[in-house]
Amino acid sequence: MKALYYTFLFCLIASFAFSQSILKKQVFIPFNNDTGVPYTTDEELNDMVVSGFDVDSKGNYYFFGGAKSGCLAVFSITTQKFRKVYTDVPASSLFVFKDSLYTYYKSDGGENSLLKIDIANGTILKKYPNLSNKYVHTSQFIDSSLVIGYYGSQSDSLKEQYAAYTLLGKYKGEAVSLYNVPKSIFPDKSLHSFCELVGYYNGNYVFWSIPDGKFNLERLWLVKKDGAVLASVNLPGDFAGDAYADNPRENRKVRNGNFYIMGKKGRSCIITEIPLNNLFKGAN
Repeated sequence: MKALYYTFLFCLIASFAFSQSILKKQVFIPFNNDTGVPYTTDEELNDMVVSGFDVDSKGNYYFFGGAKSGCLAVFSITTQKFRKVYTDVPASSLFVFKDSLYTYYKSDGGENSLLKIDIANGTILKKYPNLSNKYVHTSQFIDSSLVIGYYGSQSDSLKEQYAAYTLLGKYKGEAVSLYNVPKSIFPDKSLHSFCELVGYYNGNYVFWSIPDGKFNLERLWLVKKDGAVLASVNLPGDFAGDAYADNPRENRKVRNGNFYIMGKKGRSCIITEIPLNNLFKGAN
C-alpha cells in the first residue's frame, strides 16, 4: 500500500465572527486523478468537481470523483488507504452508514441505482437498480435513508416531490422535504437564504445556512426536534478555503461530533474539521 504524505496543518484560530477561540483542524491533499483527490473539471462552471465526500467513524476521508470513470479514494489524514476505479459507475454522492458505504447515481439515460460498497476495499456488494421511474432531479442521504427529489416528468418542473427509500432500496413513502424534515423546522426563514440540514448532534439537528444571500458569511444552527433554536454561530465565508462554484451540499457533513467541510486552495483539496462541542458550548 502506497503512503502519500502532504501538508498537514492544525491551527487554533480566533475570528471576529466567534465569541471564543475555535479549534480548527485542516488537512490539505492535492487534486490528482492518480494519487490524490479524484476530480473532474466542469467547463461550464470553470471549476473542479468532487462528486462524493464523507467521513467514517475513524475519521477516514472518502472522495468520489474522476474525469471519465468514477474513482473512489480513501485517505487516513494524508495517507492513501486505497483507491478503486469503476468503469460503469459514475462518481456521485457518498454516505457512510455503520460498516458500509453507499452511493446513489442517475445516468443521462434515466437509470438510477443505489449501491452498497465494501468500506474496506471498495468492492460493490449490492446494486439496487431503478429505484424510481420518475424524473429524478436530486437526492440526499439522511439519517438511515435515501430521499429522492423528483418531478412528474422532465417537462413538469413546477413542483418537486420527494420519496424516501431504505438503504436496501425499499420504498418507504413520500417525504415532506429533501431531508424528510418539515420546512417549519428550518431555522433560517429568510427569503433568499440557503439552508441545509447537515447532520445531528446530541439528538438535535445541525443546520448550515448562508443568511439572506450574504456569501461572505455562513451560519451553523443547533435546533431541537420541535424546531426550537438552541444556538447559532457565524462562520466567516473563507474559513474553509475557497468554495466550489456550485457550493454543493455534499461538501458539508456532521460526523463524529465534528463539522466537516470540503474546500480548496489552488490545486489542493482542503478538509476543515471543527468540534461542535466547541462551537455550541453550553447549549443543551
